[in-house]
Amino acid sequence: MATQDIIIFEPNSSEETDALIAFGKALKLKFKIAESEEFVNNQGIQIPEAHKAIVAERLEDYRKNPHTNLNFDELLKDIREKYNL
Repeated sequence: MATQDIIIFEPNSSEETDALIAFGKALKLKFKIAESEEFVNNQGIQIPEAHKAIVAERLEDYRKNPHTNLNFDELLKDIREKYNL
């Protein structure tokens, strides 16, 4: 199973939004327009410092011990096989 790439665009105008929608449709991409107030008002999402610290810690652990981490696709496959999903 291949992982999907997720790209987030934050257009600054309705013209940019329309162009991105047309681009996505022309390439037959699967996409969704965010309807969250943060995105609509271009306020962005604030990530708590505690969450950033957890991510930094896990990334550091991965860089020090890459062999101890699991491949997501393989893990998902194992779970599906184990539980007949």
